[in-house]
Amino acid sequence: MNAYPSIEDMAEVSNMSKNRFQMAFKKIYGATYYKYFQMLKFNRALLLLNQIFKKQKIK
Repeated sequence: MNAYPSIEDMAEVSNMSKNRFQMAFKKIYGATYYKYFQMLKFNRALLLLNQIFKKQKIK
């Protein structure tokens, strides 16, 4: 299960074609739609790992 809406869904909601949405997204965020959410997932994982390691250091 994917936690994020597909490009097709986002394009439809934005009333744009898929290609137009992809171009606009990259221009605004500096990354493709999938790369942007990949970075979000990676940053969230780093945050969670840091929290786990901080708890282990306290013990």
